[in-house]
Amino acid sequence: MPEPCVLHPEQVATYPFAGLLPEDLCARIAAWEEALEEEAEESEHEDAATPVGYQYDLSIPPDWRVGGFASWHTTDPSPMSCLGWGDRVEQLWLAAECCRLS
Repeated sequence: MPEPCVLHPEQVATYPFAGLLPEDLCARIAAWEEALEEEAEESEHEDAATPVGYQYDLSIPPDWRVGGFASWHTTDPSPMSCLGWGDRVEQLWLAAECCRLS
């Protein structure tokens, strides 16, 4: 017997793929992530939360969404054009379930 489900949409900010950002900003993000990882390693709590990462937590969050920045594992960072009209193609909808590999 099917069980009914409910959709609970929420607005989530997404940010560009790190490879599309200026080099100096990428370096700052990398330094920030390294500092968070070091802090987590030095933590006395064994069950401390995994540090936040730009790519999988802020840039391209997991789950289903409409709009936002494209996830390059499903498309490509180079511009894509519609063959019929020649206009730029933008990803409108993404249905994905992914996990973060530690």
